[in-house]
Amino acid sequence: MAGGAGLLVVELMALAVTLARPQPDVRFAAPPPEPAALIGEPPAQPAPVPALADRVPPSLFAPPAGRAGVSAATDEPGGALSAAAITLASRLTLMGIVSGAPPQAIIEDAQTNKTYFVTEGQRIVGGAVLREVLDNRVLLELNGERIELML
Repeated sequence: MAGGAGLLVVELMALAVTLARPQPDVRFAAPPPEPAALIGEPPAQPAPVPALADRVPPSLFAPPAGRAGVSAATDEPGGALSAAAITLASRLTLMGIVSGAPPQAIIEDAQTNKTYFVTEGQRIVGGAVLREVLDNRVLLELNGERIELML
C-alpha cells in the first residue's frame, strides 16, 4: 500500500511540473493571398458539397404510396376493393410474426387499441379471417377480398 501511495505522489508532482511550465506561444500565419486577389479579382469560391439528403434518392426513405405496410387486392375482375376492406386495412397493423407450429400473427387494431395473436383460419375483427402467415407479411380475407399486411 505504501508503494501505491508513493506512486500517486510522484504522479501528482509530475502533473504539477507539467502545469507550471510555460506553454509555448503558437501562432499561425495567414496563407499568402492568391495572385488573383492581388490584381483585384474576387477569390474563387470552392464548390459547395451537396448534403446527404440531396445525394440519396427520395424513394429510399419514402413510404410506399398509400398506408405503409398495407396492400389490398381482390380476386374479382377489375380489382376494386369495397369500402369495408379499405377501412379494415387502414386500421390494422401487423406488429410481428411468431414462427412455430402453427405460426401466429400479432395484429394491432388502431380503432380499438387491441392487439390480437391469431393463427391461420381464425377471425380477427370485422369478419376478416387470417388466411396465411408468411415470413414478413400476412394475408387476410374479408368477403372474398384479400388484404395483405406487411411488417
